[in-house]
Amino acid sequence: MLIEPPDPDPPPGWDSTDDGAIWTLLDPPEPEAIEGPRCAAPLLVTIGQPEDDAQLYLDLETDGLISLTGDESVATDVARSILTELALSPLAETLRVIVVGDLVGDADVSVLEHLTVVNTWEDITDDVAAWAGQSHQALSDNGWPNSFIGRAHDPDHDALVPLAVVADQPPPSGLHDTLRTSLPSTVAVVVVGAFDGACATVRCEPDTLTFEPADIACPPQELNGDELADMCRLLVTPASPEEQTLIDLLVAEHSGSSNGSEPATPGGSNPAAHPAEPPDYEVLVRLLGDICVEGGKPLKPKATAVAAYLAMHRSVTTERLEEACWFGSDGTSHRKRLRDVMTECRDALGSHHFPANRSGTYDVGPGVRTDLELFDWHVQAAADLEPAGAVAHYRAALDLVTGKPFSYPNAARASFGWVDFEHHSTTWEYRIATIAQACAELYLELDQPTEAIGVLRRLAQAVPLNSTVVEALMRAHLANDDRAGAEAVYREHAAALQQAQLGDPDDTIEQLRFDLQRR
Repeated sequence: MLIEPPDPDPPPGWDSTDDGAIWTLLDPPEPEAIEGPRCAAPLLVTIGQPEDDAQLYLDLETDGLISLTGDESVATDVARSILTELALSPLAETLRVIVVGDLVGDADVSVLEHLTVVNTWEDITDDVAAWAGQSHQALSDNGWPNSFIGRAHDPDHDALVPLAVVADQPPPSGLHDTLRTSLPSTVAVVVVGAFDGACATVRCEPDTLTFEPADIACPPQELNGDELADMCRLLVTPASPEEQTLIDLLVAEHSGSSNGSEPATPGGSNPAAHPAEPPDYEVLVRLLGDICVEGGKPLKPKATAVAAYLAMHRSVTTERLEEACWFGSDGTSHRKRLRDVMTECRDALGSHHFPANRSGTYDVGPGVRTDLELFDWHVQAAADLEPAGAVAHYRAALDLVTGKPFSYPNAARASFGWVDFEHHSTTWEYRIATIAQACAELYLELDQPTEAIGVLRRLAQAVPLNSTVVEALMRAHLANDDRAGAEAVYREHAAALQQAQLGDPDDTIEQLRFDLQRR
């Protein structure tokens, strides 16, 4: 370790040079013997090789804002080496690496799990600024001077997950000012080229890399575009038959994944409090069908479940979130796994939408909304309107329904146990059926039975066992003077009930059919 200022009196277990500038650990432990996090400096990367069998490391978090100057080609290759090492780093169990610009070229970096590639800073400005501020606040609240010490105190602290950005262009001035103000944080930015306000400069030349603050020079560690592409090809390994079966199952059952908010009563909330516009959002969690999250990169089932639960409840304690999304785990702690899942959510959707845990609570940002909220808004908007206006809002609400509410893949049942435990599916199926019935009655009042049939037919396919929807659809066919259509709806419903071993249709449907046969 390079010590600044020098101290020739090291603690037990360490040796010092005569001038106290360098300390060396006398008896490094075996990696297998180390418990907990692998490294308190997960953004420690190799930047050069001062001599054979030796490497020069740089902790990117220490300075936070680093410029690679000098020969642009060499600086680009050094940056490419840094981003690749971070993406594959054994030092970090959980981290995010974002590449801005064209540093990866044509390489298929999709095999690098932690890596996200964007074209410009504009794509990630809010995300990076939010995480810098949140991690800085966590350090300040706990009295930790930097993230290295913070991880020594609390290795699993949610706000100490590192975020590295490697870019071929400097950050915009507004973000740059935010990053400077938020130092220290767990965000590190490495830029190819000089930019104002860099906290450290590494000068890159064909044969020499110079770390100017410490006046250290050595040959640079480089990785060109072809080498990165070759490395990525080597990392592509075919899945085993068992893994492929699971992948196919998840793809088939989980083509979508979603979220929601607490269902309101069938009549909606107080119309006096109804906003003039529907909720604005950047991320939409869909729950009225297959649960899925729209507005970013696709999420795995566990992350989808966590994001959905947060979007519904807005603020959730760590313990409650673990119980909900690791359903039936009998009190086993999943804190580390939860931290990894939250990092996946932030990487896919943005840190500003999923802030760091504070005081044992996870919150969701105002830009995350659910289709349940949109459904409620349209229902409430219809409350005081004339039939023509009200039916348009009812139909817009019902158009949000894409299938059986709160559907999820069977392979991910443990992640979505909260859906069944909290009875969301049955609650919302009843609510949808109630609104569908009201919508159909308005269409019939407006003498538009074919419109009612169109809406109800689609919903009957989504919830074929719901007697309210089926009865309304039969009545719409009768209003359209289509007795054969009503009979066909009855038979389809009866067959679906038999297949599900749920007995015969409800008495109201049987009576409606009896009246139909007497006409």
